[in-house]
Amino acid sequence: MSLPKITQPLFDIEIPSIGKTANFRQFLVKEEKILFVAQQTRSRKEIAKAIKQVINNCCVDEKFNVESLTVADIEYVFVQLRGISVNNIVELQFVDEDDNKTYKFEIDVADIKITKPKKKPSNDVKIANSVGIILEYPSFSVIEHYQDGMDDYDLLIMYLRKSIKSIYDEHDVYDPKTYSDEQLDEFIENFSPKVFEKIKTFFNSAPKMEYVIEYKNSLGKEKKIILTTLEDFFTLL
Repeated sequence: MSLPKITQPLFDIEIPSIGKTANFRQFLVKEEKILFVAQQTRSRKEIAKAIKQVINNCCVDEKFNVESLTVADIEYVFVQLRGISVNNIVELQFVDEDDNKTYKFEIDVADIKITKPKKKPSNDVKIANSVGIILEYPSFSVIEHYQDGMDDYDLLIMYLRKSIKSIYDEHDVYDPKTYSDEQLDEFIENFSPKVFEKIKTFFNSAPKMEYVIEYKNSLGKEKKIILTTLEDFFTLL
């Protein structure tokens, strides 16, 4: 006699970048194992891969493509899955830098919002008079290209390399996928500081999770903590 099958309830979770919902089941013990193994590596790359795999496992929509999701999409969906599967209340604590006391807070993940700019900056960035690039917000998969030991400059170059949709001049449009990382890095390193500022403005406009904690410390000072990433909200398990 076979064991009984366990039916899992389904939940709608919004994909922020497209404003549409997809059906998910809660993650199970087998998904918790994936997260636990990745967490033990302490590798940002392995943890990112595990999060993406868990989301892909739990989505039951055939047209769902986890590879196309932005960083904000993945983080938001994972937070909501965590609430559905484990507990929608996250307990956090922070040490206040002024009075050196520890303050504890409870957050309902259902209250976490996605913030978007009122006016999205242009993704068409001119590099020179006749040369420009078309940017797109990086997908979550870009984190899988992270290497331990990368500094902020290396991270910016890598993010930019993976976020260039096309390159153009007065003669043609060039597909960055047909060029090596070395060729693209050489191209990027010839950008002026002003161009880099425009690019960073575009990146900074990317939708992101946000939850604001306001409290008063023991010195009577009003304080505000803004949470925007998975690392801010909770450990994986």
